[in-house]
Amino acid sequence: MIKSPKSAAIKIDLTGKIALVTGGTRGIGKAITAKFIQAGAYVIITGTKKKATNQLHKEFATKNIEYCTVDFSDEISTAAFIKKITEYKKIDILVNNAGINKIDLNINTTLADFNLLNDINLKAPYLLMREVSKKMKKIKGGEYLISLLYGVRLQKKDVLFTPPQNTDWQG
Repeated sequence: MIKSPKSAAIKIDLTGKIALVTGGTRGIGKAITAKFIQAGAYVIITGTKKKATNQLHKEFATKNIEYCTVDFSDEISTAAFIKKITEYKKIDILVNNAGINKIDLNINTTLADFNLLNDINLKAPYLLMREVSKKMKKIKGGEYLISLLYGVRLQKKDVLFTPPQNTDWQG
């Protein structure tokens, strides 16, 4: 049995840093947002539900958070958000966390289902990384570009499409 040594708490200081977290209103994105705020960062989060704004401001009780309603399946909404992020002086950290899945037999799905998944899970992260990278290069700064791709254990009839990382087909 291997025993791990007691580890000291790691203090991370993100004071003065600007982080963008997509899908930051719940789950992993919300947890990442909380840690970034705790570390002193100004955090821009996205979500599709406008009412999440008030709840998050109550929970985090800080002025270091900005909420943007974005629907990454909609080209106009995505383009407007990308235009908005180009107006920031800098973005130091990008976490592409927003994502969806459609669980059904592939014979019951449509091309529209496939396009929806690709728009949200692949196209939006690509566009955001491209634009934020330009900003980071221009100011010779920036810290991290992170895309959270999820993997699932697939059963014979479970998933239409999921990004191909960490998947394991169970026949």
